[in-house]
Amino acid sequence: AIQIMLLKYNRINNYGLKDARLIGETLLTIEPDIVHVYVPYRIPRLSSVSKPSKQEVVEFSKILREYGLKVKSFI
Repeated sequence: AIQIMLLKYNRINNYGLKDARLIGETLLTIEPDIVHVYVPYRIPRLSSVSKPSKQEVVEFSKILREYGLKVKSFI
């Protein structure tokens, strides 16, 4: 399994559509059995860190699935 943590730090995030496509392409070379997509569970200690919305996680996971990857999201 591959685990991915989606989050935003100040104005930088790793869950945009371009990010999802790049990660999807990269994961195709690794061929994981499953990809687990996580968001921060607890309130982040730094106020500059935040988690994506449920819809953003759903969209990110959908793009990974379009690459033929088995994805489980933990929102």
